[in-house]
Parts: sequence; structure tokens; C-alpha cells
Amino acid sequence: MSSDESGERRVVVTGMGVISPYGRGLAPFREALFAGRSAVGRIRRFSAAGLPVDFAAELDLAVLRGAFPDPIDRARDPCALAAILAASDALRDAGLAAPGEARDGAAVIVGSGFGSQLATAGGYADFYERHRERAHPLTVVRSMHNAVSSSLSIELGLRGENLTIAAACASAASAMGLAFQRIRSGLDDIVVTGGSDVYVHEAILRAWIALRVLARHEDPARASRPFDRDHNGLVLGEGAAMLVFEALPRARRRGAPILAEVIGFGATSDAQHLTAPSAAGQAAAIKAALRSARLAPTDVGYINAHGTSTPLNDRVETAAIKLAMGDVAGRTPVSSTKSLIGHTMGASGALEAVATILGLQQGVIFGTYNYERADPECDLDVVPNETRDAAVAIALSSSFGFGGANAVLAFRRRNECHG
Repeated sequence: MSSDESGERRVVVTGMGVISPYGRGLAPFREALFAGRSAVGRIRRFSAAGLPVDFAAELDLAVLRGAFPDPIDRARDPCALAAILAASDALRDAGLAAPGEARDGAAVIVGSGFGSQLATAGGYADFYERHRERAHPLTVVRSMHNAVSSSLSIELGLRGENLTIAAACASAASAMGLAFQRIRSGLDDIVVTGGSDVYVHEAILRAWIALRVLARHEDPARASRPFDRDHNGLVLGEGAAMLVFEALPRARRRGAPILAEVIGFGATSDAQHLTAPSAAGQAAAIKAALRSARLAPTDVGYINAHGTSTPLNDRVETAAIKLAMGDVAGRTPVSSTKSLIGHTMGASGALEAVATILGLQQGVIFGTYNYERADPECDLDVVPNETRDAAVAIALSSSFGFGGANAVLAFRRRNECHG
């Protein structure tokens, strides 16, 4: 059947594209996660010497800009460039590489926590550091927050509605949730969705240091330690991931590859604090995703956690999983890919959704790395330091952001998408 018993349309993923610190493409991303290889290293983009934190999981901006031969295109903010490349790969993966009728109505819904921060920072540097009297003529348009989704729409010829969603670390998950809801309800047939954040800059790094939430460790690759007793902060990361969400009838008509099915989404607000998370708010989002997907906690075989590696977040998230999942919480595998790629902020939900779907496809769960000593307040099965064989049929992917934004997606393995 192409709709469920309520008459709502089923939504499938037909393409995925990734730009990560491992490089461009699904293959290097999948292989690095499978091998447990960290993307975190000393910052190369600027000198961080003397700062208490000098590492991150960066994209290579030269490689990013090198993919665009036109100087006007290269002038776009790197956040937009990464989104364009990831989306073009996702469309190719979905069999929609050539412009045409299949793409004319495609909507674009992209999440970004920081948006065009590097372009904005560069504009300020032109005035206050380099003392230039004139701004770059594209400063306004490349610094707009919606430059990410608009650039993607323009470059790829996608003529449906285009939106950039800003919900801090839940931005990409919120964007994908909106895409799912729009297709499920019949507003759209196809949406290019996901997230992008490219933001590692000296001023931004100093701001994060001032917030006192960054990890400290002598070995950058071991700094991100979700759920470990010695977790002491998050690691900054960059990247973009885009997915093609499509109504199942349309996907079937054109013989599209079906990578997974999107079966539920839940979103809530803590309404509590700008930075401190709420277990009740997070649990409510998990429960909402389960209701949306018509699932019981016992149906879930894996949770890709937000898992930032800050003591407060990891402990609150553990409590939230217990509240939402009940007796099966301790038996449900939970892992955080942030242990390898850092916290990609507004893009994290999209990169983690791709990791979740890749795991469903391959029959594995990517592990939580740098886990050495158990935190008694994080007493979950965190899949420590390994890629585990597991034929999971249904998985959740959770994203929880500053400001109390919570968003959770539910996915079903492609082998279960028939009917």
C-alpha cells in the first residue's frame, strides 16, 4: 500500500548526499564510521595557538570552493556551497540528476544553526581588520540566513517552496520533520531536505570557549566522549547532508531506489532554559515520534542519540530515553556518531539520519567511541568502541538544541517498505 490505514501517504528516502570532514560522498563517510576513524584534528583554517581549545572537525574550504568553477558561485558562503554539493549528490543518488519534470516541483527545506556565518564574519573583518571602505558587493545576499536554501534551489533548478529552518542543533531534524509532514499530508510530492553548517572561525571558537562547553583533551581524536565518565564537553564539527524525501507512489512510478522509509516525527519545546536541556521535553519528543509512527518502545531497535559529550546533555538524554522507552531503555542500543565527527550543529540531525539509514541498510549499528569508563548516570547500551552487527528494522534519530528545541525522526529499513 502507498498509504497507511489513516490514509496518510507513505514517505521514503530515495537519495542521500554527504559533505563531511572525511570528504565528499557517502562512501568515505560510511567507511570512516565503520572503522571508527575520528575526523577531529588541530584547526588548520586559522591559528588557534594559545587558545585553550585548538581542535575541531573541519571541512576543507579550498576543496569546497574548488568544486565551483564560476567565481560568482565560489563567492557564496561555504555553508551554501556544502549544501549545494550534498544536494546534487543526493539528487544523483535518487536518479534525478538531470533537470526536468521530476525536479520542477521539488521543494527545498534545509536546516542550519549558524547559516552564513563565515560570510558575515568576513564582512566584519573587511571593515574592522582590513579597514576597507567598501563591502563586497554580494555581502548582503550571501549573508542572508535563507541564502542556504535559496542557493540550493537556484543552482539545482528546484522550483518548489524553499525554506531555511533555524532551530539550533535541532535545525536539520526539524527541517526533515517538516518535509516528512508536508509529503505525508499531500502538500508536496518530493522535498530535498537536510542540513548544513560550516562555521569554524576564530571569533566563533572564542565564543564557544567563553560558553565553557567545549571538550578539553590532549588528543583531539579522543576529545568527544559521549556517555563516558570523563566526558567534559563537545567538539565543534562541520558538514552537510541532504536527503531526497519522496511520496512512495511517485517513487514507485519512476522506479526510484528506496533507501528507507520515514515513518514518524516528533517535536517539542522545553520552554525552560536557553542552554540547559529538559529530560521531560526530550522524552515528550521521543514519545511524539513514536505516536506519529504508531510504534511502541519495543518496536525500536536502535536510537541514534544527540550525544554531545557534555555531562549535562548526556545525563539528561539518558533520563529522557528512560522516561520515553520505559523498561526497554536499557536493552535498546543507543550510540552517538558525534564521538567521531564532532557536533555539526544545525547539520547534525541530517548527518546522523544518513548514518542511521546506512546502518539500517548494512545491518550494523555504528558505535560510540572514546568510551572507557561508565558514567553511572548514563547506564545505557551505548555500543562502545565498535560497529555492531544488528539487523535493525526501525530506528530513531534524536536532535536536541539550545533554546529547548527537540526533534526526533523514526526510520524503517527499506526491506520493510513493501506493501
